[in-house]
Amino acid sequence: MVLILLYVDDLLITGNNDEIIQECISKLKATFEMIDLGLLHYYLGMQVYQYKDCTFLGQSKYISNILQKFGMEECRYAMISISPRIIVSLSSNSQLADAIACKQLIGILLYLTISRPDITFAMNLMA
Repeated sequence: MVLILLYVDDLLITGNNDEIIQECISKLKATFEMIDLGLLHYYLGMQVYQYKDCTFLGQSKYISNILQKFGMEECRYAMISISPRIIVSLSSNSQLADAIACKQLIGILLYLTISRPDITFAMNLMA
């Protein structure tokens, strides 16, 4: 089995047989201009750590970029528990009244739920 994942100009090829994967890559290279970067380390904001018996996905670089974009590099880590009964509203008097910035931040943070399922409920609530 060979899986090919394509997003715009980022291509990921994987499978359960190295020979077939290499054959697929060779055929693609013959038809398209492409560069084989070897083992996967970073793909669409995801850091990939491959070990003998497992693969670990992380987004620490993505998180650092978020903090930098919103001027929060010096913020401190905090455990946050959110109640399922909480009601979220955005009033015009709120510091987050800039709807565009708020939507951007929520969209960016929703992508984090890929590797951080612990924030999924809070992010969906905010969305």
